[in-house]
Amino acid sequence: HELGGMPLKLVPVPGGPCVLVTSNGYTEHFLAVFDVSQSKVVQRVPIKEGWLGLAVSTDGRRVYASGGSQDRILLFDFIDNRLVEAGEITLDAGTFPAGLQLNRGGTRLYAVANTADALLQIDLKAREVTARFPVGVRPYACVLSADEKMAYVSNWGEDSVALIDMEAGKTIGNIKSSDRPNDLGLT
Repeated sequence: HELGGMPLKLVPVPGGPCVLVTSNGYTEHFLAVFDVSQSKVVQRVPIKEGWLGLAVSTDGRRVYASGGSQDRILLFDFIDNRLVEAGEITLDAGTFPAGLQLNRGGTRLYAVANTADALLQIDLKAREVTARFPVGVRPYACVLSADEKMAYVSNWGEDSVALIDMEAGKTIGNIKSSDRPNDLGLT
């Protein structure tokens, strides 16, 4: 049970042997550092609450984790294969951040607002929301296209994927999907 009752997301840390895990189920919520070379959890960081969202900067030095109903994004530095608390980004009440996605430059974080039915664009230097895109019911995860011109958000509560034109700054439609779309990946 090293990874808890409900590990929701695993993200590799660039340039090293570690994978980060967020476990946010029916038992204790925590983040874990799993060292693949040792095949074991080398650190476990309890958090008050989380839900799915986990992102790592391209240099592997900054980690972002969703804080669920605490309406915040938790920040960590990743130093010597260990998570070190580095503050938080407070969001509006009722946001419930779920899936997270960083832009390539590491200047913006996109957070799916699960109970606010939106995708939030967060300026990481200012640590504030700079744009809000309406999406479908109970959105879950997001992904950016390779050129970052489009964002896609799974609408878990209405069986669709929202399409957001990032250059125009607006939601342009929905693609119907099968039951309860959750995580997304582009190839």
